[in-house]
Amino acid sequence: MIKVPLPKTRAPLVNTPLTPVGRDANGNEQFWISSVSQLWGAMGLVVDEWGACRKYSFRAEHKCFYSAIRDVDQPNVLWLAGSLDYWVRLDMQTGKWNEYATGLPRTRTTSGARYDAQTGKILNVGKPYIGRAGYSKPVATVFSIRERKLVKTIELPFDEGIFTWSSFPDGDGRHTLLLEWPGLRLLHWDPATDEIEHTPLPPGPDPELTHRQVSDDRGRWYFPERGWYDPRTRQFEKPACPPEQELLWFGRHGDTIYGGKVSAWDTRTGKVTRKLTIPDGTPLGVNLTTTGKLVTVSMFGIFYRYDLATGALEATRVLPTDEYGVNEALCRIDKDRVIGAPYISAQFWTLNLRTKQGENHGRGQTVGGQICHLKNVRGKIYMAAYVTGELMEYDPDRPTNFPYNPRIVAAAPGGVRPNSLTTDGTRVFYTCNKGPELGSVFTRYDTKTGRVEYRQDLLPAQALHGLVYDKRSRSVVCGSTMHADGKSRVPKSDRCFFARIDADELVVKECAPAPAGVELAEVLGALDANRWLCRVTLNQPGLPVRWTVLERDNFAGIEHATLREFPAQCHGILSTGKPGKFLLNISDRLEVWDMKREISLGTVFRPYDTARIDGYHLFIEGDDLFVMRSRELVVVEKCFKDI
Repeated sequence: MIKVPLPKTRAPLVNTPLTPVGRDANGNEQFWISSVSQLWGAMGLVVDEWGACRKYSFRAEHKCFYSAIRDVDQPNVLWLAGSLDYWVRLDMQTGKWNEYATGLPRTRTTSGARYDAQTGKILNVGKPYIGRAGYSKPVATVFSIRERKLVKTIELPFDEGIFTWSSFPDGDGRHTLLLEWPGLRLLHWDPATDEIEHTPLPPGPDPELTHRQVSDDRGRWYFPERGWYDPRTRQFEKPACPPEQELLWFGRHGDTIYGGKVSAWDTRTGKVTRKLTIPDGTPLGVNLTTTGKLVTVSMFGIFYRYDLATGALEATRVLPTDEYGVNEALCRIDKDRVIGAPYISAQFWTLNLRTKQGENHGRGQTVGGQICHLKNVRGKIYMAAYVTGELMEYDPDRPTNFPYNPRIVAAAPGGVRPNSLTTDGTRVFYTCNKGPELGSVFTRYDTKTGRVEYRQDLLPAQALHGLVYDKRSRSVVCGSTMHADGKSRVPKSDRCFFARIDADELVVKECAPAPAGVELAEVLGALDANRWLCRVTLNQPGLPVRWTVLERDNFAGIEHATLREFPAQCHGILSTGKPGKFLLNISDRLEVWDMKREISLGTVFRPYDTARIDGYHLFIEGDDLFVMRSRELVVVEKCFKDI
């Protein structure tokens, strides 16, 4: 057994806005931003306009704080939220924080929570789908910071919408929130009565352009391509001099509106002028000071301050954001080296098992997101990345320098999240869902010829999952779900399917429905030469899982009666790559099972306890088991050699 310390990477500062939170004792303007951490709990930063920074830490239940609201009655207090289940009160001076449970299920909320200073109430909106069966409607919640409790929950009278990236005051005591993904809808909140009305907007520009709004002196708010919105009349008016190019506009100083990374729109002429380029900038991690200076924190935790009049860089600092990420992908480079990728960080690292030296290689993809799958094919590492459905090729024996190494070799049109990846030893096959749209994109990349082919919706309105290559039939066997990413859109079917896709023709050769009441079907691996072991997730409270068998010579619908329960206290299953042999997480141990005979062949590792982070991800490469712990990688060598 080998234990190797993991390398640290830069904490991901993505999807969280750089929010003004008042001035410090010296009069410097301050801004809040938060990182995403699935393992340790959110990291919060208060950064002043020159880059001086104070760091705050929270417990693991708080993954990120997308909304930060300054309490007008107590200016040193922030109210923080990143999920429906808690509000957190942070005293910026003392660093002490308290949490207030709402009793609602854990589900991510974004940065549009709206505070009404008159009543001391906050409106927050989310969609409680995580860990829930079937399809859920979005809900609005009202939390009183004076009573320090949830005072109202409202199930909204429509089906779709997950994220509220922005909100603004109407100017008459009411407020507006933007609910997005899919579509765009305005929520009109009256905090005096907590009544909510809603206005769906017709399809418009790229929804990311509406993640922020800027206002004019008349209390109107600008929506790209739609114009100035007056919340009192609920009407749009075209600008006198519309911008030559629409961007995500984030700030206004006088007659100039700033957007992108970074351009200036002169509202008197409509001319848009490129001012500067922010290294690794994000659309939300930027803001203006009251004097018109631009301050920004990049996705990798670098602070910059610019003079927008001249474009001059006035200050820069590296913020203290190194941490151990949650590594959701790993594969072996060679006997001594492995490669891994942390969650939502857009970064990757390599680790030498012999010297125990690791290195963070930084950016590995075009935009913020994460590398979801890693596969070694012919000595090169192939990386499938969220949120653009890209596939990168990385040569570990050459210097790292994205976008040259890794380099993009495929980009699934309309693809967002790579659900699964497999290979025949030369070609790479992967499938992406389409974000808030139903369906999926299937991609084949030939590592010898460099040729890429794509297929849209091989199973209509289904997202493919659990790809396994079958050498005998030269096909990819897989399952599916009827849901879009994040259960964001109402499904068109109440069934999901198993399918066999011809690897040469890229057409579905066979298709069979999963049993009724199943919302996710996956192929895990070969049971023997003629059968595959499959896992299904049931559309029931708690989302219980079962296993079943798909037969090569009888590729027909699987009956519900054939579904079998996993052994007691089984929390997960992974194919060893050897027919019939699977690794099961039973209680706090990892056991090899012969699933043809349904017997355990013995324990290969213990303890594996996700609650105490004694292990949270498993990877199998050849005969070796890799166990990802919070700060180290454990390698159990040759534990599958003789099974």
